[in-house]
Amino acid sequence: HGLMPVFAAEVFEVGPVGLGLMMSAMGVGSTVGTLILASLGDVRYKGRIMLSCLGLTVVATLAFSLSPTIAVALPLIMLVGGGYESFAAMRHAAIQTIAPDHLRGRTTAMNFMGTGLAPLGGLLLGGVAEVLGAPAATLVAAFVMGACIAGLSWRFRGVWGYQAV
Repeated sequence: HGLMPVFAAEVFEVGPVGLGLMMSAMGVGSTVGTLILASLGDVRYKGRIMLSCLGLTVVATLAFSLSPTIAVALPLIMLVGGGYESFAAMRHAAIQTIAPDHLRGRTTAMNFMGTGLAPLGGLLLGGVAEVLGAPAATLVAAFVMGACIAGLSWRFRGVWGYQAV
């Protein structure tokens, strides 16, 4: 969401009100996504849900990067928020379930370190946006995210079949 101000000001030309709508759409999507996830109860293949949520995030980000208007972008932003936050909730739960008691604090810290490093990715994305523009930078980021997810999913194939007890 680091490029949202650029999309609001330069791509959709909707100003602060449009930026507020876009950021609200992300929040609504995150809330709805986690509520849907919670309503599912205990699912058998948690890894498949996590990877599906990431897939939704990538596809919605790709579509958002090509959005011609804010009216098209808002539901896509909701899907991005819902997909990513649902994945994050399942990731946190999986780490807490899998980690042995004596390593739980360290694994949780490593998990949150990724969140803390996100601004570095935003800085890189901002540099790409300066050269290519915000829509193209978002498109590139979505492709990179999709490639990373595909590569890691292939490398760690056991995630697809992950089932917590």
